[in-house]
Amino acid sequence: MKNMVLIAAALMVLVVGFLAITMLGRVLARQRERNAVEPLRVGMPHHMTADSIKKAERAFAAAYPNVPLEMVCRSHAELLRELEEDQLDVILTGGNERFPSAEEFHIRSISGNRAPESAETGRDARESNTKAHTVQYALWRRNPRRCAADGFVDCLTAAEAEDSARQKTMI
Repeated sequence: MKNMVLIAAALMVLVVGFLAITMLGRVLARQRERNAVEPLRVGMPHHMTADSIKKAERAFAAAYPNVPLEMVCRSHAELLRELEEDQLDVILTGGNERFPSAEEFHIRSISGNRAPESAETGRDARESNTKAHTVQYALWRRNPRRCAADGFVDCLTAAEAEDSARQKTMI
C-alpha cells in the first residue's frame, strides 16, 4: 500500500510539474510577443540599389539597435500603394513621381548631389549637374509612435549630407 501511495504522489508531482512548465512557456511566449519590436519596413525603387544607402543603414542600426530593418524593392506605384496601406513605413522615390497628401505623410528631399564621376572626368559642371542631379525623396506616415521612421530618414539625410560634403572637397 505504501508503494501505491508513493507512485500516486510521484505521478501527481509529474503532472503538476508538466502543467506548470507548460503554463510558464505560454506566459514567456506572450511576453516575448509583447516585447518584440516591429521591423521598420523600407521600400525603394528597383533602380536604387541597397549599396547607395548602406551608410544610412549602419547609422540606423547604431541608433536603433533593437529595431530590425526590412528593405524591399518595388515599382513606384507598388511602393506608394504599400505605404498608403501601412505595409511599408518609409519609401524612397524619385522627384518625377506622384506623391500622396502632405497632410498624412512627411515628404523630405534626401539627395540632389552631383555624381562623383563628373568631377573626376572634368566634364562641364553644368552638363554633369543636369544629368546627375537626380532628386530622391523619402515619404513616411505622420505617426508619432513610429519614431524609428523619423530616425531612419534622419540617418539618410545625414549620410547624403556627408557624401555631398565629401564630393565638394573632391572638386
